[in-house]
Amino acid sequence: MISDENVAPLFGDRAKRSLTVAGFQSELITIPAGEQSKTLDQAGAICDQMIAAGLDRQSFVIGLGGGVIGDISGFVAAIFHRGVPYVQVPDLTEAVAGSDRLDRA
Repeated sequence: MISDENVAPLFGDRAKRSLTVAGFQSELITIPAGEQSKTLDQAGAICDQMIAAGLDRQSFVIGLGGGVIGDISGFVAAIFHRGVPYVQVPDLTEAVAGSDRLDRA
């Protein structure tokens, strides 16, 4: 599971417990919040943490959060071991709808 330093404290433990109850082992990888985290270096660091945690082609990635987390976790899922399944779990209604599609008038 990949999240940021804003969302992980709010939902990370609950999500890990839910995965454990469902029979999955999980790791929570937390990155700094914000656009500055959308880098190849950050993606590489996430992949390194996934390898260190023992994840493999049978694993899957959960992006816990919207925006930057959705972008980087989707990218990491696509490149890790030539691609693993990916699930996006947005944290806000804006992330579900896509903030660019909401009428803010």
